Amino acid sequence: MALHCPRPPLDVTTTLNVTATLNVTASLNVTTMLNVIAGGSKTDDDGRACLLTVALLWACPLILSLGCFLFACIFFLFGRFMQKSPELAAQVGLKAGFVAIACGVWVGFSFNGFSSKLFHSLVVLLFTVLWVVAGILVSTLGWKWFVSSSENSDAVLGMKRRLNQYDALKGAVVLMGLPLLVPYLMVHTVKQFFRRARGHAASSGPLTGEATVILLELKRWAWVSVLSWTSLWCWLAWGSLYIPVLTNIVVAYFIQLLAPLNWALVSFLFLALGFVMFLNPFFPGPVFYLMGGVLLVPLCDQAFNGSVSTGPETVILPFVWTLLLCYMMKFASQVACQKIFGEWMGANPAMRSIVAPNSMPMRAVRYVLSQPGLSPGKIAVVCAGPDWPVAVFFGIVRKMPGGESLSTCSVMLGLTPIFILIAPTLAMGLLIFYEDIWGGFWPSATSLITIFNIGLNVGATLSYLYYVQRVLRTPSALAVCEAYPEDKEVAARDAAAAARKGKSHAPLFATNCH
Repeated sequence: MALHCPRPPLDVTTTLNVTATLNVTASLNVTTMLNVIAGGSKTDDDGRACLLTVALLWACPLILSLGCFLFACIFFLFGRFMQKSPELAAQVGLKAGFVAIACGVWVGFSFNGFSSKLFHSLVVLLFTVLWVVAGILVSTLGWKWFVSSSENSDAVLGMKRRLNQYDALKGAVVLMGLPLLVPYLMVHTVKQFFRRARGHAASSGPLTGEATVILLELKRWAWVSVLSWTSLWCWLAWGSLYIPVLTNIVVAYFIQLLAPLNWALVSFLFLALGFVMFLNPFFPGPVFYLMGGVLLVPLCDQAFNGSVSTGPETVILPFVWTLLLCYMMKFASQVACQKIFGEWMGANPAMRSIVAPNSMPMRAVRYVLSQPGLSPGKIAVVCAGPDWPVAVFFGIVRKMPGGESLSTCSVMLGLTPIFILIAPTLAMGLLIFYEDIWGGFWPSATSLITIFNIGLNVGATLSYLYYVQRVLRTPSALAVCEAYPEDKEVAARDAAAAARKGKSHAPLFATNCH
């Protein structure tokens, strides 16, 4: 006798955890599957659910194995490179680690409003990759060789040079390194104790020579300025972590508030709300696109088709309409940030000095933005770069000497492929709403498209950094950057600030308190 089972949503008889890495959970109704195999009473939906579940059980391990294979290929190529150029291996490893962490943290902050758990998972994953790369380098090259190569690398020397120049970087070092300072001093105190016991101590103090040099360097810092920057970095870090979460709460409130309204009115309010939100430098763009997928797509779906669709076929038109609104809002907000904030800030030399327009990295960004047409570098900088800073920087450049030739239309042309980054995030929001309605494979598709979206954003950010660095490595482009007229007002302010810093360079440790 044929076994009978109800129509979906399926009763969960056995829950199969396909993979913890992808966090994909498939629910399989064994009764329904036996019914389909036996040829008894069944429906197309039952058969589709069973086939999709079976395909998922096969596809997810395949995807995971392909990811592991790609990971192995990367380290194989890196190992071959280490064999051919061991003196450059440490430099490449350090740069790759720093770039990966910077890109991952930026993408994680962008998705923090969507899922704080996802953000913390990204940070843990990236730091794990950094430790793995460092472990391979140390085990292959040796600790002394790794330390020597790292200290003499261009990246570390450049960081030391910039650290001596800018109190802002010193403030960031205090913020990130202060928890490690006490354990570091304790370790070197113990090392000095054993060195004295063995008669090999190079210094007479309680600390080793390396730790003493670091403390003497810290003593020379202008601590009033450094701690002021540390406080500012703390506020920025707090805002980057919690403002997206608060934004997500506000977005959820607006979703509940706007859901009963007409779709045309909601479309207009959605466009206006997004325009205002994108003027906020702390607002993460993906949260707005997720809001479009959760709110506007279902609302337009119900208005266009009479009811919420039970399949993906009829959602295409509402999805395209929402994508068009996000596209229009992105262009409008970019122009507004350029004109309202960028050109207004660019008229003030004090504001221009904040972005260091005379430095070579900023000149390289200016060179990329000034390229005609749809150059890959311009697309990478405008589309993958941070929304608010890139737009504001372009507005500032237009107020600099020689910046009048830059065209807003030219930069907006480079923004045209932005739909490639908007569409996957919009699809994430869409699937958050429809996954339970559609059932079958779609709850798992939400996890898969989230992983794809994160990889796409990381790749786009890496391309942005690549094209900026390529300008600095290309002699012809570097010559153009060096030929840009110097912003003399900013240079004069920097020189005056350096002179004041030299005169009032009173270390905090040497200050007498009365």
